[in-house]
Amino acid sequence: MKDLPTRPIEGLTFAANLKREAISDALISREKSFDELPEGSVVGTGSVRRTSQLAALRPDLQFRPLVGNVDTRMRKLQEGVYDAIVLASAGLQRLGVLDNWAASDYADLHVEPLPILPAAGQAILILEIQTGSWVTEMISSFNHLETEQAGIAERAFLNHFGTGCSMPVAAQATVLGGTLTLEGLVASPDGKTVMRGVELGEASLATSIGIALAARLCDQGARALLPEVVG
Repeated sequence: MKDLPTRPIEGLTFAANLKREAISDALISREKSFDELPEGSVVGTGSVRRTSQLAALRPDLQFRPLVGNVDTRMRKLQEGVYDAIVLASAGLQRLGVLDNWAASDYADLHVEPLPILPAAGQAILILEIQTGSWVTEMISSFNHLETEQAGIAERAFLNHFGTGCSMPVAAQATVLGGTLTLEGLVASPDGKTVMRGVELGEASLATSIGIALAARLCDQGARALLPEVVG
């Protein structure tokens, strides 16, 4: 879901949200942990959402673009091009990279979840189909309601800023007992300013919760952190 446009596309509709997998981002490094990375270490990631949050925690680190498939990125880490790289945990799980880690080619590397907020919709696989298709009812039976509600709230939050997954805007919603809790974040690209907020409400009101949190952060000046997007 995180890679889909924030605006609806005419003629297409979301038919089912599959149950969310591991939502965190993972740091893979030759050191023991993120906190133990030496000053000046080079961290590879192509996401400004990640770099802004990580720079806020460790302004002494260097961040450089990271491209290629998972194997290519892992090889660059092992070859010393980077001291650490950041990847989505869900992607690593789906590819089986985390299976039997100790017996894999990456056994000498350390992997850990990072304490940063994910992109809106991260780790949600969504089935998108032609509006009015005859398969709608059949596919809708795969829908996981709590995941759908979480994704709706996160996308509503993101959409309020008119941005996509390439900007320093993050959101994570959880649903428990019919209550949805949304945590949102907007940061300056350099991580020097980070604004956070939390909004709670009935899960059935997911869109309203996302909009309410975004509006509150906007009232506090969050839009000014994204000048290239919102002007």
